Amino acid sequence: MAEAPYRKDFFISYNHRDREWAEWIAWELEKSGYTVGIQAWDFGAGSNFVVEMDKALRDAQRVIAVLSPNYLESGFTASEWATPFANDPKGRDRKLIPIRVQEVDVDGLLGQIVYIDLVGKDEKAAKAELLRKLRENRGKPTQKPKFPASKRAAFPGTESNSCPQRSVRFEMVLSGTIEEVNKSRVEAVVRHLQNLLDDPDLTLQEIRNGSIVLQLWCSQAGYDRLMRLRKSGQLNEVMGFPVEDIRAPHHIITTNLGPLNLPPALRALAREFHEAAAAKARELISLLEDEDLTVRERAANELGRIGPAAESAVPALITLLQGKNTSVREHAADALGRIGRAAESAVPMLVTLLQDENTSVREHAAFALGGIGPAAQSAVPALINLLQDKDANIRTSATYALGKIGPAAGLAVPALITLLQGENASVRKHVGEALKLINRESPPDARTQSPTSDRKAGPPRR
Repeated sequence: MAEAPYRKDFFISYNHRDREWAEWIAWELEKSGYTVGIQAWDFGAGSNFVVEMDKALRDAQRVIAVLSPNYLESGFTASEWATPFANDPKGRDRKLIPIRVQEVDVDGLLGQIVYIDLVGKDEKAAKAELLRKLRENRGKPTQKPKFPASKRAAFPGTESNSCPQRSVRFEMVLSGTIEEVNKSRVEAVVRHLQNLLDDPDLTLQEIRNGSIVLQLWCSQAGYDRLMRLRKSGQLNEVMGFPVEDIRAPHHIITTNLGPLNLPPALRALAREFHEAAAAKARELISLLEDEDLTVRERAANELGRIGPAAESAVPALITLLQGKNTSVREHAADALGRIGRAAESAVPMLVTLLQDENTSVREHAAFALGGIGPAAQSAVPALINLLQDKDANIRTSATYALGKIGPAAGLAVPALITLLQGENASVRKHVGEALKLINRESPPDARTQSPTSDRKAGPPRR
C-alpha cells in the first residue's frame, strides 16, 4: 500500500513559553509558500490534544523543534521530536529540523541533529537564515566569504576562545518603595531582563532594600549587553522602576537575607524566593547520582543557577569532583563557584584539583575558588603556584580567583607584579584588575606576611 501524501510541509513543536517564536516561524514559512501545522492555530477548542498531536505529526513531512531551555526542560516536548527522529535516525530525509532561538546547550540524541541558529540575529537576518537553511540545496554562499577577524574574549577569559563562558553576579538598584514590591512584579522584572539581554540563564539571587536592590546572575555576554544598554541610555527604567545604578561584580557586598533593618514585607519576599530555590535544589541532589552522564551534568548546572540557596547540594557536588569523568567534574566545580561562599567546605578538594593533570579541570577549579571568594583564602598559596603554569588560560583563571578572594590574597601581590613582566596585553589587564581588588583595604596581616611588607601591596604607582 502506497504511503499517504503529507498534508503539511512542516509541523512546529514548541513549549508554550516560546509561542511567539513558533508563530513567527510559522508566519514566515507560510508567507514563503510552505504549508505549516501549529498548535496555536490548528488545535481548536473542544479538540482532543493527544489525538490532534498524533494527527499533526503524521500529516507533516518534517517537524521543526523550537529549541530553548523551556523546550528541553519540558516533560512533553521530547515525545514530539522523538517521533520524526525515530522515523529518520540518520537524518537522510531531514524529518527533524531543530531551530535554536535562545542560548542553550543541546546534547544527547537531539544534539546530534544540525540545528538552525537564530540566536542574536535581528528579524531580517533571522528570516534569511531560516529560509536559506530549509532549502534542500547546498548552503554554499554566492559571494566569497570575508576573512575572519580575530576576536578578543571578555574578562575573565583570555584571547583564546577555549575558555568556557562564565556567569557574572551584579546588582541592579531600582528606585521605588517597599510597598510597590511584590512577587509578580519582581518576576516580571526578571523576565523582562531575560528577554532584553537574550539571556534565559539570568536569575534572581537576593532582594534588599536600598532603594530596591536586586542581586542577579547572568552570562558574561548578557552582562556585557546590559552595560552597553546602560551606557547608551537605553536602560533608564525597568518595568516602570527607574534604574538608579548597576553595580559591577567586585562592588557587591553579599548578605543572606539583607541587612538587619530590612522591612518585614521585603524580608518575607526574599525568604520566599530563597526557600523556593532551596526546595528545588533538594530535588536536584538525587540526580547527581544518576547513571546518565548528561543528567548529572545538567543537574549540576541547574544547582549552579540556583546559587547560594543550593548550599545543601555542596557535599554531593564535592563527591562529583572526585569522579573520573572530566566533564562532570567541570560542571560540579562551576556549580560550587556559583553557589559561592556557602561552598566553602569544597575549598580543600578544589585546591587538590589545581594540581590535576587535565588543564580544563585546573581552570574550572580556579574559577570556582574565585566564585567562593574570600572564604577560599586557604587556596591562595596554591593559586600563586598556578600563576607559573605554562597555559595562559590557567594563569588567567588563577589571577581571576586571587582578585575575587580580595584583600585576603595579599600574599599574591609580588607574584602578580612579576606576572606583569613579559605577558601579553590581555593577561596584564587581568592582573591589573586583580591587584586593584586585592589592594582594596588589605588587612595588616595580609601585607606583613608578604615579602614586600615594607611597601603597600599593589602595582607600582606612576
